[in-house]
Amino acid sequence: MNLSKKFIFLGLISIFIITSLTMFSFASEEKDYINRALKLIDEEKYNEAVGELEEALALIRNKASLELVNLFFCEELPQMFGIYNPRENTLFSSEDTLFFYGELKNCTYKEIQKGLYQMYLK
Repeated sequence: MNLSKKFIFLGLISIFIITSLTMFSFASEEKDYINRALKLIDEEKYNEAVGELEEALALIRNKASLELVNLFFCEELPQMFGIYNPRENTLFSSEDTLFFYGELKNCTYKEIQKGLYQMYLK
């Protein structure tokens, strides 16, 4: 094996090791939040525990697959989350307007201004 191939091989091994260690540290970060929350619960500091669990949940959601649940055809445009009028059948004419209701799970949010969030779909 010539010298340049050895350097490439060693470089790939280094990348693999660094990536593996990084993934392990990320997985332990969620566990750290959960363990801190458990300790806070033992100390009856429930509000602080909620914050730790929310941080863990945000990290886990970022890794989970995007899901669409509770998908329904509707009679009209849904008003808001959980407020919709489901259609009784799935028969449509070519002139009909299709309305859907669905709930996304595991999407991520980023605060772009104080109190203003942007949703990201994976």
